[in-house]
Order: sequence, then structure tokens, then C-alpha cells
Amino acid sequence: MISGLAVVSVELNRNVLLDHAFSITMEAGLASKPLLKSGESIAAYFLVRDFQKEKNEPGQESLQSLQNRLCEWVEAYSDRLKKWNLQVEVEDENSRFPLRALFPAYKSEKLRAEYHAGMLENMIVALLVAHGYEGGENAAKVCARHYVEQLLAWGGEKVLTDEAARWYKERTPAYYPPLRAPENISELLLVYWPDVEQELARKVMLGSEEAPGLLDNCSLWSIGPININTMKTVVGWGLCSTLNQAWNFMAELEKGRAAQGEWLRPGWYADIFAAHAVLAPPANVLDEQSRWFRIRVLADRGSVQNYSEVVGWMNKTRMTWVSRTVL
Repeated sequence: MISGLAVVSVELNRNVLLDHAFSITMEAGLASKPLLKSGESIAAYFLVRDFQKEKNEPGQESLQSLQNRLCEWVEAYSDRLKKWNLQVEVEDENSRFPLRALFPAYKSEKLRAEYHAGMLENMIVALLVAHGYEGGENAAKVCARHYVEQLLAWGGEKVLTDEAARWYKERTPAYYPPLRAPENISELLLVYWPDVEQELARKVMLGSEEAPGLLDNCSLWSIGPININTMKTVVGWGLCSTLNQAWNFMAELEKGRAAQGEWLRPGWYADIFAAHAVLAPPANVLDEQSRWFRIRVLADRGSVQNYSEVVGWMNKTRMTWVSRTVL
């Protein structure tokens, strides 16, 4: 009888401890939610305020310099918090490839959409080879073109072939292209791509230890232009017609961008384009300014961490968020 009561007592104590731990975690989680919002608001205020300031010289501040100044702001705020540490990171959403540019809303945007489709093909060619595709550059171009065509069919810009429709129907569970631009980045994994083995296709999309993936270099939200001052390497590969040109051009561009330091003067990249015979895109494709940003906020208190990621566009008076994820 006594031993039985002891077991019950131990079990009750265990449940009390678990409930206590759970309540502390819940309390900490709830407390961090306003902090995440505060971090987002600080970043938004900082970016808009910075945009409003008179610049002493033409050009754009480097993203790293901007990030460093933002960190100083956040640290000053974080020092006032008891037990909590707040971290905020800003990413230029215009550094990514704008998927929405593939799906023009007006006829006047058709040429721009075709240019972006060509860019995306070149990006996929480079990623295929970087992830070990052995068919050669010309074969990779065919594979990439087929994927882009099927992505355009997914979004309703091209007619879906009978073969592709049959393939979607045979999936488990079956699904069908929504005939609109992707609304979730994972939709790129669902597109019919018969030329490439599934394992390689996933590496191209998601990345691996060998090379980055397409998804981390695309934006669902930005409509462009891409900002050359922050443009990601994979996106820059899309400006080149051959792989050798892509590797050499981006290596030189990144070196030149770093040499600019904290302030990038207008047109600093012109000589690099000329030296590598890369045709400069039109202004509605490539620019030197940004309006779209991605903000990541981490509220940290020991073992409790909460994270948010927001994407939004900015004008001279405010930041408007269009997407928010909280973990």
C-alpha cells in the first residue's frame, strides 16, 4: 500500500514538474510575440527613416553597412529588455529573382516577362551543372527550357500539354496546375519536369552542400527590378549566356562590389559588364535601388527562441508587410 502511494506521489510530482515547465515555456513564448513585433517595427522605422534622409552623394549604401547600423539600433533597444535578447536581420528582397515578373498582368509587360524567362533558364542551367548534371551544357539548356515552359504552364501563361496533364493526374494524390502565379515557393517543387531525375531536381530546387538552390534565390513578392548592388550570385548567373561567362562575370562583379566599400557609386559595374561581354538588361529588369525587404527577427531567452520573418515594400512614409511567418 505504502509503495503504491509512493509511486502515485512520484507520478504526481513528475506531472507537476512537467506542467510547470510547460507553463514557463508558454509564458515565455507569449512574452516574445510582442518583442517580435517590436523588432519588425524597429526595422521598418529604420528603413523608412533612412530612405527619407538627404544623401550627401549619389549612389547606395552597401547592405552590410545598413545592417551594421540597424544592429546598433536594435542593441540599444535590446539592452533595456530583461533576460531577452533581440536580433534583427535585413535582406534586400530585390536581390532575388522576381517570379511574378514571369506572369505579366498587361501586354506591355510581355517583353520583360520573356527576358526574365530567359534569365531563369540560365540560372537553372548553372544550378544543374553545379549540382553534378553530367549531360553537358547544351543538354542542360534543353532541360532548363523545359522546366521554365512547364512553370509558365503552371501559371497559365502557356498551354498545358496532354503529357503534363496526364503526369499530374497520375500523382498520389493527384493535383493540377492552378493556372496562376505561384503563391507558395514550394509550388516550384510540384512542377512537371520529365528530363531530370527526382534527386537532382530536388538539389537544384533546395540546394545541397555543393551549391545553393533555386528556391532561396527567388521572391514570390518582388516584381523587380533586381538591385545589382545586392543581387545574389545565382541570379547574376542568369544574365549570362554561357557557364564560363557566368562564373567569371559574377566572380568579378562580387569582387568589384566588395571593393566599393560602404557606398556604391552609380554605374560602378559598367566596366565589368563590358569586360565580360554581358549585355546590360533594360532598366525595368536591373536597377540600383530597392523597395522590397525581408526582415528576420529572433527573440531569444536561453532555451526559448521565437522567430519571425516578414516581407514588405517601402515608400517614403511607411513599410507595408505582405507576408509574415512566425515560428
